[in-house]
Amino acid sequence: MKSSKGKARRKAKKQINLPDSTKVAQLKHIMKLMHEYNNLKDATQLVIGALAAMKNVSIRSTHEMYDLPNNE
Repeated sequence: MKSSKGKARRKAKKQINLPDSTKVAQLKHIMKLMHEYNNLKDATQLVIGALAAMKNVSIRSTHEMYDLPNNE
């Protein structure tokens, strides 16, 4: 376990010393991934809502029916 922690620390230290252009590129990539994730999550919530409406049940019960997290 120590070696993986050491690798993570070395990688983090290298990333701190990256040129600003690389950091900006990484941030843009992360933001793009987050945007895609949010779009997929929104689409999923629409589908869950439609299923709930079709079955005439609450969205919460639909989450439970499909064993989905219900924390939002």
